[in-house]
Amino acid sequence: SNICYYSGVPQDGVGSALYFPAMNEVKVDMSASPITGLQRHYGKLLVFKPDGTYTITYEPVTLVDGNTIAGFFLRSASREFGNEAPGQVCTVNNFPRTVTKSGIYEWRITSSYYRDERYAKRVSDPVQRSLAAADVGKIVTCGDDHGKTYYVFLNDELGTVLVNRYALSDKG
Repeated sequence: SNICYYSGVPQDGVGSALYFPAMNEVKVDMSASPITGLQRHYGKLLVFKPDGTYTITYEPVTLVDGNTIAGFFLRSASREFGNEAPGQVCTVNNFPRTVTKSGIYEWRITSSYYRDERYAKRVSDPVQRSLAAADVGKIVTCGDDHGKTYYVFLNDELGTVLVNRYALSDKG
């Protein structure tokens, strides 16, 4: 669905994934397209859908009576690029990567709150032909931080694997 549910803190103050208050939800965009990935990036939670990317940020909100509550705010980061491969957002060299039919994108969202398509940098140009022929619903991605390598398994009839060596590993 396009709804992101988040847990609360019970009376004992210890966080638990078992405690989901009725109002703890964020409806991501008006379109009914599903959330295909969530990824923490610095102080933001990036929310990816097939038709766009959003950020959720935390900011304390002071009520009229002086009490402070947690506020979570949704902002659009891109209405052009998102993630079409469900569950395949992968952090590579500290930046999330997403997969779409039009390419693999690396997200470099700064502290700005303004929507800017330049946040998404396409990194798949050398393998675009292979990616365009793939079924994005079958793609599986994997990042190897130690080996400094990013893998994209197309799960096609040929067993194609796209390999991106983004830096020399610590091993040399």
